[in-house]
Amino acid sequence: MGIHDQTSLTKELFVKTTIGFILNLIKENFDCLLQYDKDKNYYKFYVYATHDTSIASMKIAFDLFDKIWPEFASYILIKLYCSIDDPTKTFVHLTFNDKEQLIPWTNDYFCPYNIFIDYLKDQIDDRTIPVI
Repeated sequence: MGIHDQTSLTKELFVKTTIGFILNLIKENFDCLLQYDKDKNYYKFYVYATHDTSIASMKIAFDLFDKIWPEFASYILIKLYCSIDDPTKTFVHLTFNDKEQLIPWTNDYFCPYNIFIDYLKDQIDDRTIPVI
């Protein structure tokens, strides 16, 4: 658990309050894809538009922040892969501005989905937002 030098705000709380809802949305959409039913229609591609502050927060969440602010029109591409041999084996792959990202907590470019979600669990804001 990382703590910023100038505050007692933990990394997990910072990420949860800035992009925790986006992380939850990504998790929900990936979970939906993993419960595939051939009789239902699914989106296979999701686009989430955010500001540079959200991109920076996502890089912090994924332990990829290098203290360099994201350039204009930066993006993070999060891909979910399923093994052809065993569809229960799923992996996440991250790309930042056309560059494959080594996922630090697995030391690999492909992180098993369950490990990816488990690592982010304290940063995901899964509260239900009331409809007004």
